[in-house]
Amino acid sequence: MPILVLLAGAIVGAVVWYFRMRGPAAVGDVIDVAGSAKGAYNRRKFRKKVEASTLASIDDPALAAAVYLVSLAETGPGLGPREEEAIGTWLREVAQYRDPAEALIFAKWASREVVDVNEVIRRLTPLWRERLTPAQTQDLIAGATALAAIRGPDLAQTDALRRLRERLTN
Repeated sequence: MPILVLLAGAIVGAVVWYFRMRGPAAVGDVIDVAGSAKGAYNRRKFRKKVEASTLASIDDPALAAAVYLVSLAETGPGLGPREEEAIGTWLREVAQYRDPAEALIFAKWASREVVDVNEVIRRLTPLWRERLTPAQTQDLIAGATALAAIRGPDLAQTDALRRLRERLTN
């Protein structure tokens, strides 16, 4: 307990010394710091709303898979022509999506709006659980694994693949 009193006294002394040395400018410093903290909080809150609204508008599991696959590719080495071709092929052949080019364009836009692939997984898992059969779920996992293997999965992609498997198979 005496250590806490000593620590609190040192903090109060440092604050008093700072305000005496800086004078009225210290009040401006405190206001600037408070404004910066509030601005950072508001930006984070707004970013979360944008991410939620982008993913909340998706009601097609194949389109959701395209967004996830693009986000997964962006998480790793980046979305190159080989990755785009692989995603388009997967959408056309496995998901039997009627217009893979349109889905790919939307997926690129959505993955830029939602920066974190883990947020994509978290938001889209309920849609996949509700609308996909176990065979379709395995097709999604296999497609994601194949996409990550194009240039070799890095640590972030491996983590995202593990998280997808856990959320969809449990």
